[in-house]
Amino acid sequence: MEPHWTRTLDILADAINPALILAVIVAPLIVRRRDNISPSRESLPWNFWARAAFSIALVYGFAQLDRQLHIWPNFGLDYSTHSAIALAAAISLAFYNRRWLVYLIPLLLFYGALMWALKFHTVADMLTTAILIVPLVFAVHWVGSTAARSSTPVRSSTLADETKTEIEV
Repeated sequence: MEPHWTRTLDILADAINPALILAVIVAPLIVRRRDNISPSRESLPWNFWARAAFSIALVYGFAQLDRQLHIWPNFGLDYSTHSAIALAAAISLAFYNRRWLVYLIPLLLFYGALMWALKFHTVADMLTTAILIVPLVFAVHWVGSTAARSSTPVRSSTLADETKTEIEV
C-alpha cells in the first residue's frame, strides 16, 4: 500500500496540465490592454489561441508518430506527453507575456521533479521529449508572431478612413 501523500502528489501532478491549458484559454481574456492603443494582430486572442492549439496538436502528432514507429522505445525511453503538453502550454504563455516565465519555469521544474518522483517518466524521457518539442513550439510561435507583425495593424477606423478618402476624391 502506498502512502497517502503519494496519492495527493498524483492528484497534483494530474492537475498541472489542465491548469496550464486553462491558463492558455483564459489568459488573453483577462490581460488588460491599454485603452488608447489599438492591439496588433499578434496580440489578438485568436492569433495566440491558434498558435497554442497548433503547438499542442504537434505534441499529440508526435505522440501518435511514436506509437506507430516506436521511436522512444527503440532507445529504451518513453515519449513524455505530460512534459510535452506542459512545455507547449508554458511556452505559449511565455510568448504571450514574458513576465510569466518567473512562474512558469519553477512550475515546469516542479512538474518534472514530480513526474520523476512518482515514476511517471524518467529524466531521460522528459529531456528527450523537450529536445524535440521546445524548438518546434518556439518555431510555431515565432513564425506566427512574425507573420502577424508583418501584416497591417488592426484599426477600427480603417474602413471609415478608406471610405472617406474615396468620397473626397
